Amino acid sequence: MFTYVSNNPLIYSDPSGHKLKQSYGYDTFLNPVAKQDLYGYQVGWKLLDDMSSKQYNKYVKGTGKSKESMAAGGSEVRNNACNYLSDGCMGGSAKFVYSGDGFLAIDYTSEEGSNSLLILDQKKGILSGRDALLRIVFDSPNFTASLKYIDTTKNTLCGRIWGI
Repeated sequence: MFTYVSNNPLIYSDPSGHKLKQSYGYDTFLNPVAKQDLYGYQVGWKLLDDMSSKQYNKYVKGTGKSKESMAAGGSEVRNNACNYLSDGCMGGSAKFVYSGDGFLAIDYTSEEGSNSLLILDQKKGILSGRDALLRIVFDSPNFTASLKYIDTTKNTLCGRIWGI
């Protein structure tokens, strides 16, 4: 996923904006509103990048918008777990709980308090329930890290997937 941030979108960013114009494997999973927002930041960054230095400085001075602000906006879209849910969080909340090995795990808590796990798999698409757990355990090249992830979340993760 976020190779430019060592697969940890939560603590790193791309202040130069150079990676904003590139697509990453998880951009396809963004909901339509988030995709449109990201596209807007990408187009804005490209337009600003194509300006002469004089035009750019004048534009930034007049609007306050810069390539850096476009990059920050794109990072904000990509780093918001709610943007990967088809309808957003709708009053609930979502957080990234694991990334790496070709998949990203999102823990969603609805407004009513029920939880669900969503796996965004670059090879297999969106997985949930039993398929999500099997993906983490059996398809992961980093089996030790995956087992550690399962172990640290087993009280909620396994309970949600298998009803334990």
